[in-house]
Amino acid sequence: MIRQDIHAQNADPSKMPCRDCIYRDRDTMQIDGKTVQTGIMRATCKFFDGKRGNWKPNAVYFQNEPCPMYEWDETAERFWEEKK
Repeated sequence: MIRQDIHAQNADPSKMPCRDCIYRDRDTMQIDGKTVQTGIMRATCKFFDGKRGNWKPNAVYFQNEPCPMYEWDETAERFWEEKK
């Protein structure tokens, strides 16, 4: 039997194009006193709802490539500026 470690590949929320899109999932979580946007790390959003295989494209989710449905949300910029 071959044993291997399992490693999950997660999206980096600070680099995802979804981080300031109007369609993003806006869920957040408190980790060590900091607010972290967890919703954008999901494979779904308001446009890509997961129904009938309608998920975020892998290139957007894992390689941070531009999303075909991206629309900028100016209120999101404030969230990321506060984190710097």
